[in-house]
Amino acid sequence: MLARHPIVAPRAPAAQVNRRCVGRRDGLAGMRPHFIASAAAMLLAACDPRPAAPSGQPHAEEDQAKAFNRTSDTEPAPGRRDTTPATARITITGPTLVVAVRRPAADDTSHEGAEASDDRSFYAGRAADFLEARGVRSVFFAADTLHIEQDGKEVFVAVQEGEPLCYFTTPGHQPLSFYGFDSDADIIDAAATYFWGGEVPHGQRDTLTPQGVTVDFVVTRPTVIAFFSRRALNVSSAAPPVYPDSARLVEQVASLRNSLDSSGVTLELTFKDRFTVLLRGAIDTVIPIRSGTAIGYYAASPRDWQTQIMGGFWPTPKLAGEIKTYLNRANRTGTSH
Repeated sequence: MLARHPIVAPRAPAAQVNRRCVGRRDGLAGMRPHFIASAAAMLLAACDPRPAAPSGQPHAEEDQAKAFNRTSDTEPAPGRRDTTPATARITITGPTLVVAVRRPAADDTSHEGAEASDDRSFYAGRAADFLEARGVRSVFFAADTLHIEQDGKEVFVAVQEGEPLCYFTTPGHQPLSFYGFDSDADIIDAAATYFWGGEVPHGQRDTLTPQGVTVDFVVTRPTVIAFFSRRALNVSSAAPPVYPDSARLVEQVASLRNSLDSSGVTLELTFKDRFTVLLRGAIDTVIPIRSGTAIGYYAASPRDWQTQIMGGFWPTPKLAGEIKTYLNRANRTGTSH
């Protein structure tokens, strides 16, 4: 996801870097459920009598719909504690992510707390979509204690107040858990390390090929796409002061293209308001103005599940350093095909 922040000031000296995750919060107004309500709904889904789905193929669509499309009228009234059970039970039959929050206290009516849980619900749901496409079941609970049955054993995990608990587990392995996350990237990075040794597999539906689709760019090796959105020229009647940077961008691309190519990096340039990229079997649609900048750089690698936006015009030495940093991360993360 791209961080939501103001448009970069024209010719601002401070460039911005945004790690893009697996979706956008922009355009998803109306799908902002509170984490507590989401967890309670998922608790009901987890306790239903349906037979367990095969490993990696849970009742994903139905459960996710229950968990992430509940409205705020499912929340307990002020002054009354949540009526969901204090202990939530789950049986582990395959790779699983459990996200749990402690049931709310009777006097917990904080607006800031509701806003924070709202954000976490969104990020947790988006991470769940990403992981379930790769065979990891995701379940959500509001409970004081988790009763986990795995490998013929029973484990009880107390859920602390405050940050949500992320609990990763799979049959035959010790679990990994931590509290708190700032984005879906935190969850997915931890999952990549735990389930796949850092090598994130393609999604089950990410099977597109260059021969079967029409896109602006196809990423087969590390790629940086310099962009300048022509839409920025029509923002005001005055000549946009960022326009000279577009000429500098063209010169910069021309000067760096050959040296980066010899290092195994493709450097491209576009002036489109939006452009499409085929990456890891899926299409990424990039709309620069939504990333908070009309000029900048989009970085992608077939070895990294995340892409990156570098907003603003970057001096060449700083850009080269950031590209190197991104590539180092991609090489550490890796990916399987």
